[in-house]
Amino acid sequence: MSPAVPHGVVVGQPVLTISSASAKPKPTEPLPTGWTRGLMKEIERANNSFPVRYVIVDNSGSMNMPDGRRLVAASDGAIHPVSATRWAELGDTVSELAKVTSALNAETHFHLLNPSAEGQFFVLNIQDTAITARAGAPCDIDKLRRVMQTACEYSTPLTEAVQLVADCVKPSEATLRAAGKRAVVIIATDGLPNDAKSFLNAMTILQRLPVWVIVRLCTNDESVVSYWSDLDKQLEMPLEVLDDVEGEAREAHLCNPWLVCPPALHLARTIGIKDKLYDLIDEQPLAPSQVKQLIERLLGGRSEGFEGGEGGESGLAEPELEPELFLRQVRQLVASSPSVYNPVTKRMGPWIDMRALERFLARRRHKGSSGDLCMGAADEIRKATSNFCTIS
Repeated sequence: MSPAVPHGVVVGQPVLTISSASAKPKPTEPLPTGWTRGLMKEIERANNSFPVRYVIVDNSGSMNMPDGRRLVAASDGAIHPVSATRWAELGDTVSELAKVTSALNAETHFHLLNPSAEGQFFVLNIQDTAITARAGAPCDIDKLRRVMQTACEYSTPLTEAVQLVADCVKPSEATLRAAGKRAVVIIATDGLPNDAKSFLNAMTILQRLPVWVIVRLCTNDESVVSYWSDLDKQLEMPLEVLDDVEGEAREAHLCNPWLVCPPALHLARTIGIKDKLYDLIDEQPLAPSQVKQLIERLLGGRSEGFEGGEGGESGLAEPELEPELFLRQVRQLVASSPSVYNPVTKRMGPWIDMRALERFLARRRHKGSSGDLCMGAADEIRKATSNFCTIS
């Protein structure tokens, strides 16, 4: 018998087996702008550990606030930020998330906080071998786009939404643990739960299951940001709390000014890349060996003319030993990678700022102080943004 769950939705009984063979990527639509082969491989690897995702989508009334930002392509192909509602901004994120998970053929569940004219619970890329239970009906990307055009109403019942996801994952808890796999739970919201105490209890229960929780904030409201930061400290397991695209890029720029953090990287982190290297980019200057590792991962680690490496795989030189060779190889990778939108300068450009990378590595060699590196980065971000008008 199928177990009953909140909202009167019936969850289908999951098949408590996990196929040992990973589903092959089956692209159904072009990937979002700026995605590289390397970044796609990172998501593919993550999908082996996190084969299913639940996206809690906040469609409460506050999402109608017009302080959001959409990135829109002009007739010349350049991307520019334009004012929008928070709901419209989140709609773009959901659409691009759907494209990537469809390319991976990865089952993804979308749960609206409140019912809409198109429904409330949806499942994209349904697999024959279910890993966890389902609360919604099958849908496609076009259906999701229509869902994200419905009206935003009512309050923020996050407690009930988290409880429902926990009910979907719990029947497969033992099987997921035995396989060393987890479900990713993405909470995309701009607000606070209706009841903070019950929500804390629901989050505690959820995090005792084999899940990894990512919070994607759709607001810069300081009280909301503080709430989620404080909640992270109260829980047994840490949360991955992500700001909007520009906020995350600016934080990373302060410590690693050579790295452009375009929307593609932000989306990948939202979908779920569980690696400490990505957490560090906005926390501290990376060591030269970490710079090498991150560039190989992001840009695919392959370029014609590389010296060494099997089958053309990256033979990126160690930047501390052969800095000139390393920089030459990185330039090759950058040249073969797509241009991306830089959230700091608000211009199109390469994934890697080569001049900033040269200065970054030179300071590392000659000074070796993380304090000097961060101070230099702060100077660079002020210089980079001095000639641009920030939209607020």
